[in-house]
Amino acid sequence: MYASKKKLEVYFSAIKIESNNSFYLTFLPQIMVFPNSFIKEKEECVQFDFQYNVQGWEQYITIGNFTDSTEIDTLFVGGGTDEQ
Repeated sequence: MYASKKKLEVYFSAIKIESNNSFYLTFLPQIMVFPNSFIKEKEECVQFDFQYNVQGWEQYITIGNFTDSTEIDTLFVGGGTDEQ
């Protein structure tokens, strides 16, 4: 499991998204958060404040990496699984 910093992205969609790309998701996120330090918390929630005006069609929220991984600072924090 890796912690990241500099960018955390959020994508709202009407359908469940799937991807075979193990490096990043190929969708255009509606929200980008730019944390200054590594997000390492594994047990508790980390709060970020932002606003998004819903359009009414949103059914799913996906949080993750929508950018080429070479642009994201990461830190190995251990744990996790290698589920595909």
